[in-house]
Amino acid sequence: MSLQLWIGCSGAGKSYRLYQKLIEESLRNPGQRYVVRVPEQFTMQTQQELVRMHPRHGIMNIDVESFQRLAYHVFDELGKNDFKVLEETGKSLVIRRLAGERRKELSVLGDKLGRMGYVGEMKSILSEMVQYSVGREQLEEG
Repeated sequence: MSLQLWIGCSGAGKSYRLYQKLIEESLRNPGQRYVVRVPEQFTMQTQQELVRMHPRHGIMNIDVESFQRLAYHVFDELGKNDFKVLEETGKSLVIRRLAGERRKELSVLGDKLGRMGYVGEMKSILSEMVQYSVGREQLEEG
């Protein structure tokens, strides 16, 4: 199967059309397992929508899973069941604590730790740096 991008404004029917196509495929191939990956907060809503739309009102071969569940599947495949996945709140707490411990070393950032949303922005920046493999060398060059 090739990659397809469904682009459009909010409310244009992208999700609805995707769910329709998924249900049609699942009915044509009842022995095939289908997985829908959604953010954690949308798992229940997506399941309900698929069940509502399905002509049989059941989704036996369609699984709706979060990205966090995907992480656990990957860990399980690797035989690494002792990993802990931090949720967003946990990440923020770790960043706040580490930044607080090194406040004096953070000449530019240290004074701003108390500002609303600042730790969240730091978390986003760090996540992007990990995503794009930006390391200490690249930061020191720039």
